Amino acid sequence: MKIVKTFCRCFFRQCWLWGVVFVIATAIVLSAARILLPQADRYRVEIEQRVSRLVGQPLVIEDFEVGWHGLGPRLYLKGVKIEQGEGGQTLFSFDQAHVDISLISSLVSGEIDFGTFTLSGLDLKLVRRLDGSLGLEGIELSASGAQKPAAPDQGDKTLEWLWRQGRLAVDESSVQFRDLKAPERVWRFDHVSVQLSNSGNKARLSGRVGLPAELGQELALVLNIERVGRNIADWRAKFYMSAEGIEIGRLLALADLGLEAESGRLGGRLWGGWRDGALVDLRGDVALQGAELSATVALEDGASQHLHQRLSQFSSRFVWKGGADRWRLDIDRLRLDDRANTRAPTRARVEYRRDETGLHVEGGFNTLRLDPIAPLALLAPQLPAKAREALTALAPEGTLANTFFRYEEGEDSAPEFFLQTAFEGLG
Repeated sequence: MKIVKTFCRCFFRQCWLWGVVFVIATAIVLSAARILLPQADRYRVEIEQRVSRLVGQPLVIEDFEVGWHGLGPRLYLKGVKIEQGEGGQTLFSFDQAHVDISLISSLVSGEIDFGTFTLSGLDLKLVRRLDGSLGLEGIELSASGAQKPAAPDQGDKTLEWLWRQGRLAVDESSVQFRDLKAPERVWRFDHVSVQLSNSGNKARLSGRVGLPAELGQELALVLNIERVGRNIADWRAKFYMSAEGIEIGRLLALADLGLEAESGRLGGRLWGGWRDGALVDLRGDVALQGAELSATVALEDGASQHLHQRLSQFSSRFVWKGGADRWRLDIDRLRLDDRANTRAPTRARVEYRRDETGLHVEGGFNTLRLDPIAPLALLAPQLPAKAREALTALAPEGTLANTFFRYEEGEDSAPEFFLQTAFEGLG
């Protein structure tokens, strides 16, 4: 016991001494830096040259200030112009940017050691052209409100410059994205704060993006890109994203499924991969709360009816892999209402294949309650009127267990459907 006490006493004494040394050393370094900061204007030309080397492009600075941020100095640049060549065409200009300075490294080496180059207050306008390439239409300086449109090839050169940056950050900016293949949709994302790092033809983008007001709140993302050519359809990518408070009504409108939602917010996480112009895998976990779903459906007599259904809870994990003609979906921990929390969650799988022989769909699930499923099925616009009336009259309850199904449709043969299941407590 005496040995333990002695060890603890020595340990805490050493921690105290090292803590005091650290505080004193930090105070000396910070004091020295504050004394040297006012002399920074003497190195104006050198700073401009070093920042130019940092961004890999000739750069002109109208003015700069040196301030303090956290435990180190920060260089604030004003009236910045990034040029294509020495005294050449201006790629783009902006009101302000800043570069953090590594204090310890600068003092040790005797030279200014810059960190990440950060652009602030940009309003970027990206466009996906009809040929699939990505372009920059222009840059609007949100700080001053003055718009400076890009020359015909200026946007491409600016993007090329962005891809060449080793490290680049964009802070509190806006991005407007327009796809010429769907010109009626223009997306605007505010409060964009992201970091970009490049190595050869590979890039990593991470940060947080404010979603359009009609969609939700904020999206966190990590995107790893491998650029192959100019057409983004040829690029390969892996991504992660998470979001909360997504308006389910807006998503349903974009999907054009014939369903509407007066309320309900979706949240969750997604991981996925993109290759050869298509999504190749997607997995995640999602949760939906308090959704009020509705749909206008056709009746057998030709009239229409507007149906409503509340979905108090929906949550699930899933894994999807494949492509347009062949894919597999695995679902786990599927819950459709509050009462289901006391029951075993549903596990299911669906396999889809379309080839020269026709359409093949098969799948199954372990257990599924009918009482929350049947009202949702009534909302499906594709459900035949007779089937909807029969389902309404039956109002089935109970559980389907150990279910397997298969559907096949050939080019020259009638559709075939097979179902095997066990009924429990059917009512």
